[in-house]
Amino acid sequence: MGINMDDCNCPKSGTDEVIQALGDPAFKSYNLLRNRTNDEEMEKILEVYAFGNIGDYYAHQHDLIDLSADQLNRLRQLTLISLCNGKDKVTFGVISKELRVPEDEVIKTLVRLSESSVISFRIDQLEGCILVDDIRQSRDLLCSQDKPLRMLDDTNISDMTRLINYLKFFRDVKLAKTQNAFEGKEAETSLGSGYGVKRPLEG
Repeated sequence: MGINMDDCNCPKSGTDEVIQALGDPAFKSYNLLRNRTNDEEMEKILEVYAFGNIGDYYAHQHDLIDLSADQLNRLRQLTLISLCNGKDKVTFGVISKELRVPEDEVIKTLVRLSESSVISFRIDQLEGCILVDDIRQSRDLLCSQDKPLRMLDDTNISDMTRLINYLKFFRDVKLAKTQNAFEGKEAETSLGSGYGVKRPLEG
């Protein structure tokens, strides 16, 4: 069930605040604005900024407000964050497709996106890819108490339940394997050095 905004103590978001946030590379609470606003047009575009990508914008462009060059640049930046998440490198071909830019404009677009401190990467023109160093901003998470989505498919969106399940899996499986491997290596080292081995009492 979504939030009843009449019962919410949060201040409502105005159109000017939303428009400014759409072009701000440092802003990272689009879902919070989406929950606060009573403007349907603003809610739709904030849904794309919070959980979608620039491909979603073009797919639903007839239902969305027109974006300025700076606002489109910010949406490409958010798309790149999702694209690079969990990866060491991403090819120019994938970037061209997902960011909706011609291949001969990929490098120029990447240089523009690298001007902020949101994501750090190196451009490898020889290999035709970027090498991801650091992602300093995360995308919004969809929670059960948020407003329902109007346009996007929630099966492709990161939500709190998926995050919790992943963390549980990481704790129970990944960390357990690492701990077992460490304990096994520690036991081998202990045996090899003579520690932990019972010796007969000298008579």
